[in-house]
Amino acid sequence: KVEGIDATPNFSFKSKMNLYYKTFISQEMLKKKILASNYIFCSIAHTEKLLDRYYSYLDQIFYQIKKCENQEENINIHIYNDTSIEKGILNFASETNANLIGMGTHGRKGISHFFNGSVSEDLVNHANMPVMTFKI
Repeated sequence: KVEGIDATPNFSFKSKMNLYYKTFISQEMLKKKILASNYIFCSIAHTEKLLDRYYSYLDQIFYQIKKCENQEENINIHIYNDTSIEKGILNFASETNANLIGMGTHGRKGISHFFNGSVSEDLVNHANMPVMTFKI
C-alpha cells in the first residue's frame, strides 16, 4: 500500500549534489511506501500518525544527506536508463512490483502537444497498471 503524502516538497539544496539528493529522497521514501513526487498536497485524511511517520522518515534521510555533505558518508542513487522514458518507467515499475504509477503532466494541447508529446499520455495508454496523473 502506498500512502498519500509525497516525498519531495518543492525545495532545493544549496549544494552541487542538489539533484542527487532530491532523487535520493524520492528513492528512499518509495522504499518506505511513501508516494514520491516534486509537489506536496494536503488532505484531511493525513492523520497525525501518518504525518509523524512521514517526518520521521525524512529526518533519517536528511541525516544521511548531512553526513554526505560533511563527507562522512556516501549515498547511492539508482538511475534507470532505457530506450525511452516511457519504457524506462514501465520497466522500473514492473521490476519493483509497483501497483500504481503517479505522473505529473503539463496538460499541453494543440501544436505544443504535437511537438513535445506527452510521456504521461503514453503511460496511460500503454501501462498494465493504474496511472494517476496530476496537472503541474
